[in-house]
Amino acid sequence: MNGDHRNYSGLVVGRKRYAVRLEWVEDESSKAGVASATQHATQDLDADFIVGGYSSGLTEISSAQADADFKVMVAPGACSPSAIVGNNTFGLLPPCGSYHVNPILAIVQAAEAVDARPLDSAVLPSFGPCFTGGGGCKSSLKVGVIRSEGVFPAATSAPVPGICAEQGIEVAEGVEGGPLLVTIPRRATTADVDMALDSLRAKEVNVIVASTYMDEAVTILNRTAALDYSLFAITFTATVGLPDYQLMVENGWWQGEFALGSVPWHHDLPGTGEFTGMTSAEFSSEFAALVDSHVYPSYHAAAAAAALVALFEAIERAGSLNTSAVAAELRSMQLQEFYGNISFDRESNQLISNGGLVIQEIATEATAEDVIVFPDALANHSMTFPMPPLAQRRCVLFGPDSTAGDDIPAVDRLSRQCSGNGMCTLEGYCECYGDFEGRLCDQSPSDELSTATLAAIASVAVVLAAAICIAVYMRRRQRKKRLVVVDKNGWTSCPELTAAKGITFHAFLSHKWPSGAASISSARLRRAPVPKSFVSS
Repeated sequence: MNGDHRNYSGLVVGRKRYAVRLEWVEDESSKAGVASATQHATQDLDADFIVGGYSSGLTEISSAQADADFKVMVAPGACSPSAIVGNNTFGLLPPCGSYHVNPILAIVQAAEAVDARPLDSAVLPSFGPCFTGGGGCKSSLKVGVIRSEGVFPAATSAPVPGICAEQGIEVAEGVEGGPLLVTIPRRATTADVDMALDSLRAKEVNVIVASTYMDEAVTILNRTAALDYSLFAITFTATVGLPDYQLMVENGWWQGEFALGSVPWHHDLPGTGEFTGMTSAEFSSEFAALVDSHVYPSYHAAAAAAALVALFEAIERAGSLNTSAVAAELRSMQLQEFYGNISFDRESNQLISNGGLVIQEIATEATAEDVIVFPDALANHSMTFPMPPLAQRRCVLFGPDSTAGDDIPAVDRLSRQCSGNGMCTLEGYCECYGDFEGRLCDQSPSDELSTATLAAIASVAVVLAAAICIAVYMRRRQRKKRLVVVDKNGWTSCPELTAAKGITFHAFLSHKWPSGAASISSARLRRAPVPKSFVSS
């Protein structure tokens, strides 16, 4: 992909151009597998260089084998110092100890910003100074640590108490007086996580710093919601910013919103690569097209690409495939790339980091996205702090009075908060705008007036309709005349018959015309009314 973008074919070594061949060797993501896979690559395939796999624990094994076979190795999936064995392995992830530095700084900065706001007397004091403002938010923060078993979680969580102490925020105490660091198994069960959360809640922890993988992170977020355990902030490693995480939130997993994460790279990171000529946006677009996904790639994908870029640049600078020469170029490298500045600490051979980026997962009606919220110089979105209480979040998504539980469905983001006529309070109730009222803000006096008016109009319409019907009936009755029969006995009356339009009288004469004419003459002599309609049988 890098070669295609820069219209570049192969590597220039000295004055010759060489093709690059990548051999994939399965390591089965196991210690035994990675040992034999690395040995097969270095000895059987006679690889000139090694690109490591994922995780610090496995990289440590492959790094030791590469060092034994005197090969340069670039490691895009390891952050632990113990994973770098010998002088010829170079890590493309920041040191594990730096992962939680910027998230904690971001939380502290956000709390200080709340303290600088005037007191909001409309907010109940029971919610605390991080919601009311007016001072006291930062001093109310209490941090608790959850970590999974393994090398990476241990390495990233160990510095947290010291970072918090430097920033002047409290860390919950454990049983023996030291900092409370709760360890859960890999792929922890609900019971494991509930026990960990109960211990943090008992210590009144309101900020959780989690050194976990995504499986455990998802369970932690689900259980905090089910247990109605509201936090001011929660930050994870190796979770927020992953494509699967974003897709889950996009598909309605509301529990994942507002979580923070620490990453060394983001698709919105500015800058153009000196070697690749690519921006982060271009890399993301090409990668998404390659894997046929609309979701942005994670930093793991970018780190793997950056590892190859750093290695190729070092080879061209050295003008040789010699291990010592290439390693020396990597050690002194200062390369500005879409991944950021690639340079390595001369003692540890790890990527020099400024603490990384802090991202936060946010959702809209149409999609979900992780945005940069810290440091300020690179931020593209403001940070939501404190996280809205769970009662308020449930009200926004499912309506007021929604309760915590295990069976809360994925949210339909097209639903309107408080019928679109109000907003959910911190307590989880609808506060209506203007003259709207009711539990869902779906009623207003103007609505009631309109209903009464419509009812009155309907009543008048019914009366008018009845009057019209009566008038029509009476008019038709006026058209009904008595049938006058002229016979030899004179005028007599018969039952009523309806006359056609324009006909006032009917007459029926049951005689032939000669005798009928005589009867008419007789009627005239009697001065009787002459029928206007005359029918003879």
